[in-house]
Amino acid sequence: MSDRKSGGRSSMRSSMRSSILGDRLGGLADDISVLMEPGLHTEDIDGGHPIRTGAIAFNLLQSTMGVGILSLAGTVSQNGIVLSLLLLIVLSAAAVLSVTLLMKSAALYIKQTKHQNNSTDISFENLAHHCFGSPGSTAVQISLIGMCLVAMASFLVPLKSFLYLILSQFEWFRNEGGRPNSCLLIAMLAVIVPLSMMKRVDKLWITSMMGVLFIFTFVVVSTLYTIYDKLKDTHVVCKDTGGSPGDDGYQIFPETGLSSIPVVLSALAIVTSTFICQLSVFPMLKEVVLNEPVAASSLKMIRATKIAISGVFFLYLVAASSGYILWKEVSEKPTSILACYDPSNPIIAIVYIGMSFSLMFSFPLVLFSARQSIVSLIQKRTAKTLDKEDDEEDPIIEEEQTGSDDSISTNKHILVTMLIIAPVTAVAMIVSSLSSVLGVGGSFFAPMLSFILPAGCFLKLTSEGIEQPQPPTVDSPTCSPTTAEAASLISPTFVSVPGSPFNGTQISFCDTDEESTLILPTRGERAAAWVLLVFGLFSHVACIVGSLLHSIP
Repeated sequence: MSDRKSGGRSSMRSSMRSSILGDRLGGLADDISVLMEPGLHTEDIDGGHPIRTGAIAFNLLQSTMGVGILSLAGTVSQNGIVLSLLLLIVLSAAAVLSVTLLMKSAALYIKQTKHQNNSTDISFENLAHHCFGSPGSTAVQISLIGMCLVAMASFLVPLKSFLYLILSQFEWFRNEGGRPNSCLLIAMLAVIVPLSMMKRVDKLWITSMMGVLFIFTFVVVSTLYTIYDKLKDTHVVCKDTGGSPGDDGYQIFPETGLSSIPVVLSALAIVTSTFICQLSVFPMLKEVVLNEPVAASSLKMIRATKIAISGVFFLYLVAASSGYILWKEVSEKPTSILACYDPSNPIIAIVYIGMSFSLMFSFPLVLFSARQSIVSLIQKRTAKTLDKEDDEEDPIIEEEQTGSDDSISTNKHILVTMLIIAPVTAVAMIVSSLSSVLGVGGSFFAPMLSFILPAGCFLKLTSEGIEQPQPPTVDSPTCSPTTAEAASLISPTFVSVPGSPFNGTQISFCDTDEESTLILPTRGERAAAWVLLVFGLFSHVACIVGSLLHSIP
């Protein structure tokens, strides 16, 4: 009898644990779905539960990690193990610092604009406009358009190799004399161009998760491939180039001399491009701040960024090291390191096919963002000048991606789309190296988004000071949004912030005392922002020169 009761209680506890685990996983999946379609589910979560940090971290990871991972083994081959590892460590830390500065700037911006405009709309462009006016928002838009063009070209360059290697397994294709560029043109005309002409891209967001799945599969396959090669001492041959790695050992340190400087600067641009996540954090912050106080939301985004960038760093490190250990100096020669593997292997063929579909379906998503920014930029330039009274206000730039693009006529929509597709396709057909696309393209736009603008916005917003309101009641451990903001508006209190060299403007923080204090800037953060700004300005100029010199035959 006791055994039966004991078994029943055990079964009940097991059932309860399964139910709780299922609820948690289901809630996490719902949060991930919300964040993968920013702005499309606001009505579903407004007033609901706070979005989980794990969901934010996952979406940041999948939006940060892209095809740049396929060029990292070549970067190690050209620059040596030590310098490549140093670049990964420094630039991953810089990405975390950049997002930290942006989120603290966003908290200040949201509070200020909420008092001025009764609005909490937040985007990178609005933040830059608030800090630097039209030049700031224009810089963000141009950098966004540039990085979208670079991303689209970086999709097409490996895509033509993957399709060619897959189709080369068929005799009819070999007999017809098929070429990579012909494969690319067929994919463009059959799949990519029709999808890019769509005005709504709601259902395509799921493809970004597909991309992460196949990239993760590539990392696992690359690692197992390397282990198998070292155990069996196989003589691998790169299918994209026909070359085999030599027996000269591994390059630990970069080569010395003036000729190595452009190579290092090009690697800096490539790795910087692979860690860009600054554009993704704002749509997610807009969803998170609906159900949590401003400072708490910003702190959650910072924590999630640390988790996501740590995961990206680990995957990049594994992919770069395993690819280089297996292919050595060959890894810098193919279109991308994945193109070296043998497509006759069923697992490799699955990865090729999966990556090809992921790249084809991701292209319209990025084109959608570029098209919206181009149309917005044109409309802003052609609009009538606002009167002085309107100029003194802080306008909100409506750039929310709602999943549709209905702001222009169909003819203009088609024209802008083709004007984007044509040059990107031409570049992809001419260039055969993913590293060249990321190195040259990233050097022009990545430092502005990653270093210069985040540091500049933070320094601008904190140059005049901040304000920490007293809690509405002495006994309350938490801060109710309605009560706290009413109290701060009636009697705003300016206090000196420990560790901060300034006092200043009236901003209401509707958070706990601890959260409000944590979100405030410190001398250390301002010093770090200055370092990031100087580094960004230097790398912006140096990477452009270095990448161009490195790309010249």
